[in-house]
Amino acid sequence: MTSGPRTVERWRRYLAEYSVEMLRLADADQLEQVGDDQRAAGWLGAEGADEHRLTAVEERLGAPRSRPASADSSAPPTAG
Repeated sequence: MTSGPRTVERWRRYLAEYSVEMLRLADADQLEQVGDDQRAAGWLGAEGADEHRLTAVEERLGAPRSRPASADSSAPPTAG
């Protein structure tokens, strides 16, 4: 069994390849759920939350941030 991507660069590459493959294999019903911009870009992802939204969610959950504010929200957690 191989482990998943361990760096931000590899994670992004994996997600980009995954998006392309999913769009290639999607049937007509599945493609109806994908926006035109996503299809054109070949990317199924969405923009990450901004600082204001992250802070609001953290306050609502009572869970203060345990990572730097500049951390990339699209990166997977790393083993520490």
